[in-house]
Amino acid sequence: MALGAREREPAAEVKEAVALEMADVLLYLVRLADKLNIDLGAAAMRKIGLNAIKYPVEQFRAARASTTTRMTQEAAREQQ
Repeated sequence: MALGAREREPAAEVKEAVALEMADVLLYLVRLADKLNIDLGAAAMRKIGLNAIKYPVEQFRAARASTTTRMTQEAAREQQ
């Protein structure tokens, strides 16, 4: 369930159900990391560093800006 900037927030009961499912995933992940002796904090920091190399901010900001401009222009044409 992806919510865009213009879409409203999901109903409280939907949000609560999603929160509980996310908690299940988190608890499972923490237990698995404990069993495998993996430091989740260190792994997350390493992944953030790898992602920064793989997806440079400057490159993706430019791509996002051009996509946003194109979408805005298309929306304006649709309203005419």
